[in-house]
Amino acid sequence: MQPHLPSLLPYLIQWFKHEKALVRSIACWSASRYGKWAIYESGPNMLAVYFEPLLAGLLETMMDKNKRVQEAACSAFATLEEEAGPYMVPYIQPVLETLMRAFSLYQRKNLIILYDAVGTLAEAVGSELNRPHFIQMLMPEVIDRWEDLPTDDHHMFPLSECLSAIALALGTSFAPYAQTAYERCVQIVGETLQICQLSHNDSGVEMPDMDLVIVALDFISAIVQALGDNSQPLIANHNGVVLQLIGLCMIFESVPEVRQSAFALLGDLAMHCFPLLLPQLEGIMQQLIPQIDRNFMHINVCNNATWSVGEIALQAGQESMKTYINPLLERLVPMLNNPNTPLTLAENAAITIGRLGVVCPAMVAPNLEVFAERWCMVLSSVKDNDEKSSAFQGMMTMIGTNPQGISKAFLYFCQAALNWQTPDTYLMNMFVQTFAGLKQLAGDEWEASMSMLDPQVRQLIKDRFNA
Repeated sequence: MQPHLPSLLPYLIQWFKHEKALVRSIACWSASRYGKWAIYESGPNMLAVYFEPLLAGLLETMMDKNKRVQEAACSAFATLEEEAGPYMVPYIQPVLETLMRAFSLYQRKNLIILYDAVGTLAEAVGSELNRPHFIQMLMPEVIDRWEDLPTDDHHMFPLSECLSAIALALGTSFAPYAQTAYERCVQIVGETLQICQLSHNDSGVEMPDMDLVIVALDFISAIVQALGDNSQPLIANHNGVVLQLIGLCMIFESVPEVRQSAFALLGDLAMHCFPLLLPQLEGIMQQLIPQIDRNFMHINVCNNATWSVGEIALQAGQESMKTYINPLLERLVPMLNNPNTPLTLAENAAITIGRLGVVCPAMVAPNLEVFAERWCMVLSSVKDNDEKSSAFQGMMTMIGTNPQGISKAFLYFCQAALNWQTPDTYLMNMFVQTFAGLKQLAGDEWEASMSMLDPQVRQLIKDRFNA
């Protein structure tokens, strides 16, 4: 198809104005399938030739009087902005103008698609949405709709997801809307759990839709991430009742997705509100550790529980965590070493083990020989990020504590170290010191160890880490 797209795409865009509504709908759907080509593959400096006419055509067609055409155009636009990502930034103003006009035109069915389009815009442009005039265009309409919407309205789900994306994009600028949104989310979780309990005790009470709890927890997570440490006063409201609700959600057996969202929120709270968690740490860990299931029956639950442990460990420190190290390793190490463990879960297990090594190296390092090879293999291919950095800091702290523990996995450690593209200064210094310590410890055997490496790898280690 690609050779024909320079003529085909403009032809489809012309059909956005066809007299037949069905043709307009199909043209929108078809054209959106070539959005990626229009953005990335049509050639340099060609956005004005293909992407901009496609974007302008879809925005205009979103205001069509026919409901089916509205649906097709809005869905196509959401697909396009997802493909475009940051390429949407120069067009935020006209896009928001169209989206806000659509709120007054669309009826219930198409509003769901419109909420998705607004949320996808926030995800695509990120913090670029955080401009006073954009916020003023967007927030009054969206937040008023959310506040007025009955809790049992099925629009609550897409609108909450939309607002979560907006909160993450706005960051601390979401603060004026945070308290009202947070308190309603807490109310939704509390009331839904209460009705759930009643339904267990009384067959005449209908089981509530637990998706309400999930979207509310996810929205609270977004608010905490947006406000950062400034979210602590919100979480402390009403004697920290949300922490009690999260505790109930972490052991909610019948709907794993509730536990999944609860552990995601727990990790966010650990990062930004740990002083509020600390008094309840023992109870939290008693609920959390059993969810790190070595058989990973519920992968996403296990994944989030594993990740949240790492976040808690970094904040809690050695004295608060030492009681839990061995029970955690009994679950995390077999999970990491199991070749059937899904890769994302293995990565999280490796990162959390590394973070435990940051906090309690003397307790984790004696196990180094058991997991070091698999640990290095799993994290070698992970992109550089802060989580990976903290894990490697833990690994090298453990190597310093138990250098013999890395001997069998030394070649894998070398490869994992070289796979770092942009280590920060602190991490690079740790690499240099770690290799220097291993070289000094090996003495005359160092060159023999190095000779086992590919000559090119050996030279890279020498050049990069002075080893």
